[in-house]
Amino acid sequence: MDVMLQSCHHLGVPIATEKVEGPCSVITFLGVELDTVNMVIRLPKDKLADLLVKLPSWLTRHTCSKRELLSLIGCLSFACKCIPAGRIFLRCMIDISMTATSLSQVITLTDEFWHDVQWWCDFLPSWNGTASLLNPNWIPSPEFELFTDASATLGYGAFYKGHWFANTWPTFITNDPLYSIAWKELLPILLSSLIWGHLWYGLRIRFHCDNISVVQIWKKGSSSCPRIMQLVRLLFFTAASNNFHVMISHISGFNNDIADSLSRQQILRFQRLAPQANRVPTKTPDLCTLLTAPMCDVVPSTSHNKPATTST
Repeated sequence: MDVMLQSCHHLGVPIATEKVEGPCSVITFLGVELDTVNMVIRLPKDKLADLLVKLPSWLTRHTCSKRELLSLIGCLSFACKCIPAGRIFLRCMIDISMTATSLSQVITLTDEFWHDVQWWCDFLPSWNGTASLLNPNWIPSPEFELFTDASATLGYGAFYKGHWFANTWPTFITNDPLYSIAWKELLPILLSSLIWGHLWYGLRIRFHCDNISVVQIWKKGSSSCPRIMQLVRLLFFTAASNNFHVMISHISGFNNDIADSLSRQQILRFQRLAPQANRVPTKTPDLCTLLTAPMCDVVPSTSHNKPATTST
Protein backbone atom coordinates (compact mmCIF):
# COMPACT_ATOMS: atom_id res chain seq x y z
CA MET A 1 0.00 0.00 0.00
CA ASP A 2 2.90 2.35 0.76
CA VAL A 3 4.22 1.86 -2.79
CA MET A 4 0.75 2.61 -4.20
CA LEU A 5 0.39 5.80 -2.14
CA GLN A 6 3.89 6.95 -3.14
CA SER A 7 3.09 6.29 -6.82
CA CYS A 8 -0.14 8.28 -6.61
CA HIS A 9 1.68 11.16 -4.92
CA HIS A 10 4.39 11.11 -7.61
CA LEU A 11 1.78 11.13 -10.40
CA GLY A 12 -0.34 13.79 -8.76
CA VAL A 13 -3.32 11.49 -8.21
CA PRO A 14 -5.39 12.82 -5.27
CA ILE A 15 -6.03 10.41 -2.39
CA ALA A 16 -8.92 10.66 0.08
CA THR A 17 -6.91 9.82 3.19
CA GLU A 18 -10.04 9.21 5.27
CA LYS A 19 -10.86 6.28 2.99
CA VAL A 20 -7.42 4.66 3.20
CA GLU A 21 -7.55 1.41 5.19
CA GLY A 22 -5.13 -1.34 6.00
CA PRO A 23 -3.27 -3.36 5.44
CA CYS A 24 -5.27 -5.51 7.88
CA SER A 25 -7.07 -8.87 7.97
CA VAL A 26 -10.58 -7.35 8.23
CA ILE A 27 -11.48 -4.59 5.80
CA THR A 28 -14.63 -3.00 4.37
CA PHE A 29 -14.59 -3.02 0.58
CA LEU A 30 -17.42 -1.82 -1.67
CA GLY A 31 -19.77 -1.80 1.30
CA VAL A 32 -19.14 -5.33 2.58
CA GLU A 33 -16.73 -6.55 5.23
CA LEU A 34 -14.05 -9.06 4.23
CA ASP A 35 -12.52 -11.13 7.03
CA THR A 36 -9.47 -13.14 5.89
CA VAL A 37 -8.90 -14.70 9.32
CA ASN A 38 -12.31 -16.37 9.52
CA MET A 39 -12.59 -16.37 5.71
CA VAL A 40 -16.07 -14.83 5.69
CA ILE A 41 -17.83 -11.95 3.98
CA ARG A 42 -20.39 -9.92 5.94
CA LEU A 43 -23.35 -7.80 4.90
CA PRO A 44 -23.74 -4.62 7.02
CA LYS A 45 -26.41 -5.12 9.69
CA ASP A 46 -28.33 -2.02 8.62
CA LYS A 47 -28.59 -3.33 5.04
CA LEU A 48 -29.90 -6.69 6.25
CA ALA A 49 -32.39 -5.06 8.63
CA ASP A 50 -33.63 -2.79 5.84
CA LEU A 51 -34.30 -5.76 3.57
CA LEU A 52 -36.14 -7.65 6.31
CA VAL A 53 -38.49 -4.69 6.72
CA LYS A 54 -38.86 -3.80 3.03
CA LEU A 55 -39.42 -7.19 1.36
CA PRO A 56 -42.70 -8.38 3.01
CA SER A 57 -44.52 -5.29 1.78
CA TRP A 58 -43.82 -6.30 -1.83
CA LEU A 59 -45.83 -9.50 -1.39
CA THR A 60 -49.04 -7.47 -1.16
CA ARG A 61 -48.30 -5.05 -4.00
CA HIS A 62 -49.74 -5.48 -7.47
CA THR A 63 -48.07 -2.54 -9.20
CA CYS A 64 -45.05 -0.30 -8.76
CA SER A 65 -43.07 2.28 -10.68
CA LYS A 66 -39.88 1.35 -12.49
CA ARG A 67 -37.97 3.61 -10.08
CA GLU A 68 -39.28 1.65 -7.07
CA LEU A 69 -38.49 -1.69 -8.68
CA LEU A 70 -34.94 -0.64 -9.59
CA SER A 71 -34.41 0.45 -6.00
CA LEU A 72 -35.44 -3.04 -4.79
CA ILE A 73 -33.21 -4.71 -7.40
CA GLY A 74 -30.29 -2.56 -6.27
CA CYS A 75 -30.72 -3.57 -2.62
CA LEU A 76 -30.98 -7.27 -3.46
CA SER A 77 -28.09 -7.09 -5.91
CA PHE A 78 -25.95 -5.67 -3.12
CA ALA A 79 -26.98 -8.58 -0.86
CA CYS A 80 -25.93 -11.02 -3.59
CA LYS A 81 -22.31 -10.08 -2.92
CA CYS A 82 -22.71 -12.30 0.15
CA ILE A 83 -25.43 -14.60 -1.25
CA PRO A 84 -24.37 -15.75 -4.75
CA ALA A 85 -27.37 -18.09 -4.98
CA GLY A 86 -29.69 -15.11 -4.69
CA ARG A 87 -28.80 -13.82 -8.16
CA ILE A 88 -31.17 -16.29 -9.75
CA PHE A 89 -34.05 -14.59 -7.93
CA LEU A 90 -33.25 -11.21 -9.45
CA ARG A 91 -33.66 -12.22 -13.08
CA CYS A 92 -37.44 -12.01 -13.17
CA MET A 93 -37.33 -8.61 -11.45
CA ILE A 94 -34.79 -7.30 -13.94
CA ASP A 95 -36.82 -8.63 -16.89
CA ILE A 96 -39.97 -6.94 -15.59
CA SER A 97 -38.15 -3.64 -15.06
CA MET A 98 -37.04 -3.65 -18.71
CA THR A 99 -40.67 -3.60 -19.88
CA ALA A 100 -40.95 0.03 -18.77
CA THR A 101 -39.27 2.86 -20.67
CA SER A 102 -39.51 5.64 -18.06
CA LEU A 103 -38.76 5.63 -14.34
CA SER A 104 -42.27 6.80 -13.51
CA GLN A 105 -44.05 4.19 -15.66
CA VAL A 106 -46.28 1.80 -13.70
CA ILE A 107 -45.37 -1.90 -13.89
CA THR A 108 -47.77 -4.77 -13.18
CA LEU A 109 -46.18 -7.37 -10.92
CA THR A 110 -46.49 -11.08 -11.77
CA ASP A 111 -46.79 -14.38 -9.91
CA GLU A 112 -43.18 -15.15 -10.81
CA PHE A 113 -42.12 -11.88 -9.21
CA TRP A 114 -43.97 -12.72 -5.99
CA HIS A 115 -42.42 -16.21 -5.94
CA ASP A 116 -38.97 -14.67 -6.13
CA VAL A 117 -39.73 -12.14 -3.39
CA GLN A 118 -41.06 -15.01 -1.25
CA TRP A 119 -37.73 -16.81 -1.72
CA TRP A 120 -35.91 -13.83 -0.22
CA CYS A 121 -38.48 -13.56 2.59
CA ASP A 122 -37.98 -17.23 3.44
CA PHE A 123 -34.20 -17.14 3.32
CA LEU A 124 -33.15 -13.85 4.93
CA PRO A 125 -34.70 -14.40 8.42
CA SER A 126 -32.62 -17.58 8.86
CA TRP A 127 -29.44 -15.94 7.60
CA ASN A 128 -27.14 -14.06 9.99
CA GLY A 129 -25.61 -11.78 7.36
CA THR A 130 -22.33 -13.69 7.21
CA ALA A 131 -21.20 -16.13 4.53
CA SER A 132 -17.99 -18.03 3.96
CA LEU A 133 -15.74 -16.89 1.13
CA LEU A 134 -16.33 -19.53 -1.53
CA ASN A 135 -13.55 -21.74 -2.80
CA PRO A 136 -12.38 -20.15 -6.10
CA ASN A 137 -12.32 -23.51 -7.90
CA TRP A 138 -15.22 -25.59 -9.17
CA ILE A 139 -15.16 -29.23 -8.00
CA PRO A 140 -16.50 -31.66 -10.63
CA SER A 141 -18.89 -34.10 -8.97
CA PRO A 142 -16.95 -37.22 -10.15
CA GLU A 143 -13.82 -35.93 -8.37
CA PHE A 144 -16.04 -35.32 -5.37
CA GLU A 145 -17.31 -38.94 -5.55
CA LEU A 146 -20.82 -37.62 -6.09
CA PHE A 147 -23.12 -39.24 -8.64
CA THR A 148 -26.87 -38.85 -9.22
CA ASP A 149 -29.31 -40.36 -11.69
CA ALA A 150 -33.01 -40.92 -12.33
CA SER A 151 -34.96 -43.45 -14.34
CA ALA A 152 -38.11 -42.36 -16.11
CA THR A 153 -40.20 -45.22 -14.70
CA LEU A 154 -38.24 -47.04 -11.97
CA GLY A 155 -36.68 -44.66 -9.47
CA TYR A 156 -33.81 -42.41 -8.54
CA GLY A 157 -30.58 -42.59 -6.59
CA ALA A 158 -27.34 -40.90 -5.57
CA PHE A 159 -23.92 -41.92 -4.26
CA TYR A 160 -21.58 -39.73 -2.21
CA LYS A 161 -18.35 -40.99 -0.65
CA GLY A 162 -19.81 -44.31 0.45
CA HIS A 163 -23.21 -42.91 1.39
CA TRP A 164 -26.11 -43.59 -0.95
CA PHE A 165 -29.85 -43.70 -1.41
CA ALA A 166 -32.11 -45.48 -3.89
CA ASN A 167 -35.90 -45.13 -4.01
CA THR A 168 -38.67 -46.10 -6.38
CA TRP A 169 -41.07 -43.48 -7.70
CA PRO A 170 -44.31 -43.24 -5.68
CA THR A 171 -47.52 -43.81 -7.61
CA PHE A 172 -48.59 -40.16 -7.45
CA ILE A 173 -45.54 -39.37 -9.60
CA THR A 174 -45.64 -42.32 -12.01
CA ASN A 175 -49.35 -41.75 -12.65
CA ASP A 176 -48.91 -38.07 -13.43
CA PRO A 177 -47.29 -37.24 -16.82
CA LEU A 178 -46.62 -33.67 -15.66
CA TYR A 179 -43.69 -35.02 -13.64
CA SER A 180 -41.29 -34.92 -16.58
CA ILE A 181 -37.92 -36.63 -16.90
CA ALA A 182 -36.27 -33.22 -16.34
CA TRP A 183 -38.09 -32.95 -13.00
CA LYS A 184 -37.01 -36.48 -12.12
CA GLU A 185 -33.36 -35.83 -13.01
CA LEU A 186 -33.33 -32.66 -10.91
CA LEU A 187 -34.84 -34.32 -7.84
CA PRO A 188 -31.82 -36.48 -6.80
CA ILE A 189 -29.57 -33.41 -7.19
CA LEU A 190 -31.84 -31.56 -4.76
CA LEU A 191 -32.00 -34.50 -2.35
CA SER A 192 -28.21 -34.88 -2.39
CA SER A 193 -27.89 -31.20 -1.50
CA LEU A 194 -30.45 -31.47 1.28
CA ILE A 195 -28.78 -34.53 2.82
CA TRP A 196 -25.07 -33.78 2.33
CA GLY A 197 -25.02 -30.04 1.62
CA HIS A 198 -23.89 -29.19 5.16
CA LEU A 199 -20.60 -30.91 4.26
CA TRP A 200 -20.05 -28.61 1.26
CA TYR A 201 -19.74 -25.32 3.14
CA GLY A 202 -17.84 -22.76 1.07
CA LEU A 203 -17.49 -25.05 -1.97
CA ARG A 204 -18.51 -24.77 -5.61
CA ILE A 205 -19.96 -28.09 -6.76
CA ARG A 206 -20.38 -28.94 -10.45
CA PHE A 207 -23.02 -31.64 -11.00
CA HIS A 208 -23.01 -33.61 -14.25
CA CYS A 209 -26.34 -34.45 -15.85
CA ASP A 210 -27.12 -36.23 -19.11
CA ASN A 211 -30.40 -34.32 -19.54
CA ILE A 212 -29.81 -31.16 -21.56
CA SER A 213 -33.16 -29.68 -20.44
CA VAL A 214 -32.04 -29.67 -16.81
CA VAL A 215 -28.79 -27.93 -17.76
CA GLN A 216 -30.63 -25.23 -19.73
CA ILE A 217 -33.20 -24.69 -16.98
CA TRP A 218 -30.46 -24.27 -14.39
CA LYS A 219 -28.49 -21.92 -16.64
CA LYS A 220 -31.53 -19.71 -17.21
CA GLY A 221 -32.79 -20.08 -13.67
CA SER A 222 -36.33 -20.42 -14.90
CA SER A 223 -38.79 -22.87 -16.39
CA SER A 224 -42.35 -22.67 -17.64
CA CYS A 225 -43.13 -25.71 -15.46
CA PRO A 226 -44.16 -24.69 -11.91
CA ARG A 227 -43.14 -28.09 -10.54
CA ILE A 228 -39.61 -27.77 -11.88
CA MET A 229 -39.38 -24.21 -10.55
CA GLN A 230 -40.33 -25.52 -7.12
CA LEU A 231 -37.25 -27.78 -7.18
CA VAL A 232 -35.08 -24.98 -8.58
CA ARG A 233 -36.07 -22.64 -5.73
CA LEU A 234 -35.55 -25.37 -3.13
CA LEU A 235 -32.10 -26.18 -4.50
CA PHE A 236 -31.05 -22.53 -4.46
CA PHE A 237 -32.45 -22.15 -0.94
CA THR A 238 -30.44 -25.19 0.19
CA ALA A 239 -27.25 -23.90 -1.46
CA ALA A 240 -27.67 -20.44 0.06
CA SER A 241 -28.47 -21.83 3.52
CA ASN A 242 -25.38 -24.06 3.51
CA ASN A 243 -23.21 -21.52 1.66
CA PHE A 244 -22.18 -23.58 -1.34
CA HIS A 245 -22.71 -22.92 -5.04
CA VAL A 246 -24.09 -25.32 -7.65
CA MET A 247 -23.44 -25.60 -11.36
CA ILE A 248 -25.02 -28.26 -13.56
CA SER A 249 -23.15 -29.26 -16.72
CA HIS A 250 -24.23 -31.53 -19.52
CA ILE A 251 -22.12 -34.55 -20.30
CA SER A 252 -22.83 -37.27 -22.87
CA GLY A 253 -21.62 -40.83 -22.53
CA PHE A 254 -20.55 -40.21 -18.95
CA ASN A 255 -19.59 -43.27 -16.99
CA ASN A 256 -22.34 -43.08 -14.40
CA ASP A 257 -22.75 -46.78 -13.69
CA ILE A 258 -22.97 -46.44 -9.92
CA ALA A 259 -25.85 -43.96 -9.92
CA ASP A 260 -27.46 -45.73 -12.87
CA SER A 261 -27.61 -48.98 -10.87
CA LEU A 262 -29.25 -47.13 -7.98
CA SER A 263 -31.87 -45.44 -10.15
CA ARG A 264 -32.74 -48.83 -11.64
CA GLN A 265 -32.94 -50.39 -8.17
CA GLN A 266 -30.17 -52.87 -9.07
CA ILE A 267 -28.67 -53.06 -5.60
CA LEU A 268 -26.53 -56.18 -6.21
CA ARG A 269 -24.99 -54.50 -9.25
CA PHE A 270 -24.41 -51.35 -7.19
CA GLN A 271 -22.62 -53.34 -4.46
CA ARG A 272 -20.30 -54.87 -7.06
CA LEU A 273 -19.53 -51.44 -8.55
CA ALA A 274 -19.07 -49.76 -5.16
CA PRO A 275 -17.88 -52.40 -2.66
CA GLN A 276 -16.76 -49.63 -0.29
CA ALA A 277 -20.31 -48.28 0.02
CA ASN A 278 -22.24 -48.38 3.28
CA ARG A 279 -24.42 -51.45 3.61
CA VAL A 280 -27.39 -49.36 4.76
CA PRO A 281 -28.80 -46.55 2.58
CA THR A 282 -29.13 -42.97 3.78
CA LYS A 283 -32.67 -41.96 4.70
CA THR A 284 -34.24 -39.42 2.34
CA PRO A 285 -37.02 -36.88 3.00
CA ASP A 286 -40.55 -38.01 2.28
CA LEU A 287 -41.47 -36.68 -1.16
CA CYS A 288 -45.01 -35.69 -0.19
CA THR A 289 -43.65 -33.62 2.69
CA LEU A 290 -40.86 -32.21 0.54
CA LEU A 291 -43.27 -30.99 -2.12
CA THR A 292 -45.92 -29.56 0.20
CA ALA A 293 -44.05 -28.15 3.21
CA PRO A 294 -42.89 -24.50 3.33
CA MET A 295 -39.41 -24.02 1.92
CA CYS A 296 -37.91 -22.98 5.25
CA ASP A 297 -39.20 -26.19 6.88
CA VAL A 298 -37.61 -28.45 4.26
CA VAL A 299 -34.03 -27.22 4.75
CA PRO A 300 -32.69 -28.10 8.24
CA SER A 301 -32.29 -24.91 10.26
CA THR A 302 -29.17 -26.26 11.98
CA SER A 303 -27.26 -26.06 8.71
CA HIS A 304 -27.57 -22.30 8.13
CA ASN A 305 -24.17 -20.66 7.74
CA LYS A 306 -22.32 -23.24 9.83
CA PRO A 307 -19.30 -25.14 8.56
CA ALA A 308 -19.74 -28.88 8.89
CA THR A 309 -17.81 -30.56 11.71
CA THR A 310 -19.28 -34.03 11.48
CA SER A 311 -19.93 -36.44 8.64
CA THR A 312 -23.25 -37.87 7.57
